[in-house]
Amino acid sequence: PALPGTAPPVVVDAFVPADANAIELARRCDGAWELSDFVIGASADTSASVHYRSGTVGEVLEVSAQIGPVPIPRSAEDAVKHPHGFVDPKFKACRLLKGLEGTKQGGAIFQKENTAVLKACGFEQCTADPNLFRIIFDDGGYIIAVVYVDDIFVRYQSPTKGRVDTTFARYCRSFKATRVSEPRRMVGFDIARDRPARKLRVFQTNYVCELYKKYLSSQCSKDFTTPVQSSRCPEFMAMTGATCEEDDRAVADKPFLPLMGGLNWIGWTRPDIKFYNARLCCFMHRPKIENYEAALAVLSYLYTTRDLGLEFSASSNLDGVVYCDSSYNQIPDTFYGHGVWYGGAPVASCSRVLRLGAQSSYESESFAYAGASMSLRFCQQVAVFGGGGFKMPTTIRTDSNGVVLATRNGGVTSRNRHFEKFLRLGRLHYEDNISSPEFVPTSDQCADIWTKALDKTTFLKHRAKLVR
Repeated sequence: PALPGTAPPVVVDAFVPADANAIELARRCDGAWELSDFVIGASADTSASVHYRSGTVGEVLEVSAQIGPVPIPRSAEDAVKHPHGFVDPKFKACRLLKGLEGTKQGGAIFQKENTAVLKACGFEQCTADPNLFRIIFDDGGYIIAVVYVDDIFVRYQSPTKGRVDTTFARYCRSFKATRVSEPRRMVGFDIARDRPARKLRVFQTNYVCELYKKYLSSQCSKDFTTPVQSSRCPEFMAMTGATCEEDDRAVADKPFLPLMGGLNWIGWTRPDIKFYNARLCCFMHRPKIENYEAALAVLSYLYTTRDLGLEFSASSNLDGVVYCDSSYNQIPDTFYGHGVWYGGAPVASCSRVLRLGAQSSYESESFAYAGASMSLRFCQQVAVFGGGGFKMPTTIRTDSNGVVLATRNGGVTSRNRHFEKFLRLGRLHYEDNISSPEFVPTSDQCADIWTKALDKTTFLKHRAKLVR
């Protein structure tokens, strides 16, 4: 786009001719737009301009300023380029009259309509997670529905099946839906159930193999049993991003960003790699070759242990427990992490850089405790809505005696107000019987796996509590 005070840009737009998909597109999108006099790339004066992202047909226009007499869409998402089969040289664009699939507002519009239809079918929406719905009948029967993009996963009791059929038929009056069997694989996740043993496993073996074949199969000749070798842990912790043009050139042709995207997706069922992912993601804006090679080592480790995953069991501890930890004064970044266990495996976990300017280990541990308390509260609300529940108060285990004492004994401190805010959250949850702090020795603090690169013995010890 032109900068203020410069000449307007010259945009040459080549319209795409009609093709064989015109009839089908007209059927699917009838009434979605109208032709408009909006001129792509036009400008009424030299102080502002209208521009668009060139490329895909039907891509949403971007408007940098509303200027002069040129008709401007009501928002940056109200006009699109001519779709295939709807090219008219008399008009320059199509003004949207309703949501169009593929535009940025399409997903939000669908979710609003989908929520309204589910509520009309009798569902109640969860306040903690807007993608979770339920129907509870007077006789104790229930239907739990989880919305993932345009898929709905339903859980119900066998005697409720007739009601599920009725509800599904009612839902199909508004949306065209296809009913399928019990899910076995979706978006890279594999799901296996052992009903007699009342166990459920969620893993990503196939996705790991696909990622390995794409990025590493022809390069790796060594199997990694940990994400980082014990002797290279200090080197991994001291790693930095690119600092010169030579570093940039060395990694220019390496697919570092898509590789990290894949590793982060695997992190949902492999919480043992979350710290290493978080550490490498710190360099996504400007990586160097060492960062890319470290990411490949993590992928090699995942391939070696590709059969591991989350295993939930109804016979495991359903009371729930939380572990949280922080690594104060760690160079170059201080990390904190936590995990929420329910049914024998973590249902929520994280590893993040501590952005608070902690002045002591006590302050960094207090921040980690507050983060764990927030995640726990969310999990409690979702579990109760879905018919389960945590034992109240739920234990949060930390290896800081100071955090335990400060949480249980409220009072005024000389700390700054930013720190007080996080300390107060833990205290409020303790007073409301939501959570309770408990000291655990550092040797048994499995949240340590989310704060630093560990030696092989310690890593495998903590990993055994996460995945099987």
